[in-house]
Amino acid sequence: MRIRTLALALVALLVAAAPAAAKTKTETATSGQVTASLTYDYKTNRYGAGNFSNARVTITRAGVQLVNQTLGRACDFCTPWPASGAQKGVSSVRVRDLNTDGEPEVLVDLFTGGANCCWYSESYRFDAEKNKYIRKVLRPGLSFPYTLRDIDRNGIPEFESVDYRFAYKYGSNADTPRPLRIFNWDSGKLVDVTIAFPRLAARDANDMYKGYLHYRKVKDVNVRGLLAAYLADSYNARNGRVAWRRVVAAYRRGELNRRFAGETGPFGKAYLQSLRRFLKKLGYLRAA
Repeated sequence: MRIRTLALALVALLVAAAPAAAKTKTETATSGQVTASLTYDYKTNRYGAGNFSNARVTITRAGVQLVNQTLGRACDFCTPWPASGAQKGVSSVRVRDLNTDGEPEVLVDLFTGGANCCWYSESYRFDAEKNKYIRKVLRPGLSFPYTLRDIDRNGIPEFESVDYRFAYKYGSNADTPRPLRIFNWDSGKLVDVTIAFPRLAARDANDMYKGYLHYRKVKDVNVRGLLAAYLADSYNARNGRVAWRRVVAAYRRGELNRRFAGETGPFGKAYLQSLRRFLKKLGYLRAA
């Protein structure tokens, strides 16, 4: 299972002590003739930075400032935090050509606060006809941060994240790891291209299965979430039939009937039926 260092650092801020006086910080990135900045106020405490406010984005292209706007709330009772958490050497701003058209896009990575939620990005793409930037919110993992890298080395970077739709589906947050999810950028939209990377999906499936093999031997541990993520990864790895037989074998051994205090179903055969419906709804079964 993945351990997100940045995620853990941000969560730690939630339990911080009373903050000190506010400071202002600006994070900046440049590519070609485009420069983007995120400026915000924050207060420090013994855990680092916390209590972020007044986040503002500016974008300058060819020496002309085309964006200068304050970021609003992404949800009720939350404010946009920089994904960097104001950590030294970490930036929430990216300026990068996401589709090899020669015009760099701007990504501002943010966090809403909360123990299990939510990372998102404010994206900006340049419209040459209107001479303005088009803004759109991206949620690559629907809650988790992403890694931007050119996985297949074709010049187009991919957004590598996880599928948060599996969270809490068959257990608690800790019991429901998320399978791999990869996107490409398409004119301000994210297109799921995970199936194009079967080796990465297979590697993730292998990690999930190793976790299952370990925890099935541990008493009072729910393995339904692990098997759900394993099966999803396996379908993207084009190995779904073998994986499904393994899940059915776990059912026959009674491993899907474990019930603990506070646990909710489905269990046993009902779990198998629910899992197939869930994977079909999300599109994983079509990847078989």
